[in-house]
Amino acid sequence: MREKDPRAVSSDQTETAQKPQSAAPEGGTSNDTTPTSSTVQNVRLYCCLPKGETYTEQPYNKKACALESRARAWLKANCVVWAKWVEEVEESARSGTRWSCQLLAEKARAYDLVDSNVEPFKVNNDLRPALARILCEEVPGARPYVELRTSIFERAYIERQNRVD
Repeated sequence: MREKDPRAVSSDQTETAQKPQSAAPEGGTSNDTTPTSSTVQNVRLYCCLPKGETYTEQPYNKKACALESRARAWLKANCVVWAKWVEEVEESARSGTRWSCQLLAEKARAYDLVDSNVEPFKVNNDLRPALARILCEEVPGARPYVELRTSIFERAYIERQNRVD
């Protein structure tokens, strides 16, 4: 029987953001000196935008919205590759093996496919954080087997929480 991954998050973060179980201890040091850096390090979203929230006009939110839009446009243009990715992630979840968007992208580069515009397949590495979170939305059972790094989505979430109306 497989041991539970200590880095796994126990709650469904499509609804809300939670601290990962492996969050850095309070008072940890960081080279990132932005005002929200320590808060952002302790939040992981398994989605681009939690249900019930909307992007705001704040800087990080604008960037997150643009990135998610680009990622969803990429999904539509590369639906064959996306279907393969979802299938691979579902298989990883069933077998209890870890997966990463980086590995999926590297494998996909060898598929020798074209997108819906008959252009050769390519994936911009800037889209990987959004694509990984969209995969987590589509295959919730795969969340314990992926490690998501801090991205613009966590920064935008913190920015929305600290918003002064």
